[in-house]
Amino acid sequence: MTLYLTSDVNTDYKVEIYGDTTLQSGSINAGQVITCTIPLKYLLNAEGLFTKYAIRVTAKNPIVVYSYITQSAISGATLCLPTNVLGQEYISMNFKQISNAANANSYFTIIATEDNTSVEITYAATTKSKRPAGSKDTIKLNKGQIYQVLGDHNNTQVGGLYYGEDLTGSRIKSIGTCKRIAVFSGSEIGRAHV
Repeated sequence: MTLYLTSDVNTDYKVEIYGDTTLQSGSINAGQVITCTIPLKYLLNAEGLFTKYAIRVTAKNPIVVYSYITQSAISGATLCLPTNVLGQEYISMNFKQISNAANANSYFTIIATEDNTSVEITYAATTKSKRPAGSKDTIKLNKGQIYQVLGDHNNTQVGGLYYGEDLTGSRIKSIGTCKRIAVFSGSEIGRAHV
């Protein structure tokens, strides 16, 4: 994954793995685009709770941050939002998981922006850890912790393709004190059929 940072004013910036290490820091001149490549060791490809994987970008003045991911013949991008505009409730948007590669999942990834964040998850499909559709879990996260859920798949090739669960419609909600969370969702190595 590569981050692209830019600003319309001169500013200093820092890209870090929260609670672990600084990957890059420096100055951006107005109108300049800076890139930062995130090492592959920070790629999450499993379910569960992760610490020291969250990417945090800070700057003295406002900046714009995009992330761009490429793998073989596919790619994905996102505009990264500042924590003050994040929400407290999300619905996962994925796609029916059809892939030409085994071990590809639909997913959603939750990142806490504050300590003691309680999150309620309602699953729309069976997960890799066999949580059934319609079931609920409540998890507690601290700032910078990540919780990732993967859709189940059978890894049995049918007609040259692999099929998996679509997590679209899963609900992710900050509860209790309703702290802001970031949620990313999608499908890995997908193949769209139109």
